[in-house]
Amino acid sequence: NGLSRKDCGKKKLLLVITIVGILNSLSILFSGIFNESTNYPVHFVFSLMIFITLVPVLILTGILLIKEGMFSKILSILSFILAAFNIFFVIWVFTIGTSRGAIIEWISVFSYNGWALLNAINLLINTKSFIRLNIPTNQ
Repeated sequence: NGLSRKDCGKKKLLLVITIVGILNSLSILFSGIFNESTNYPVHFVFSLMIFITLVPVLILTGILLIKEGMFSKILSILSFILAAFNIFFVIWVFTIGTSRGAIIEWISVFSYNGWALLNAINLLINTKSFIRLNIPTNQ
């Protein structure tokens, strides 16, 4: 197919990120369907899966961002920091319990959303893919 070994490695890494990201998305979906008040045990499993699948997504994306080179190194470092935070959260839940885990869960969720937003902005800036509006002018 004409791809270099380096490009094949990036494609495989991107495929793994995509598959684990889809599992993460399904976990988010099912944790909403089986909410805490109606079916706590099922909600707990899917909620935990969100954070367990988020770790490889963050780590592998951080590696890909470093390999790509056109992205900010700060974003790749932030990926590893957020992955460590999620590992801490999962360990917290298994050792201490969920009594105070909600605040850590929300910090993790909003941190991840901020990370995704920063990556999207960085992608737009680096690829010059800004949306251009074609507004007709009266001449």
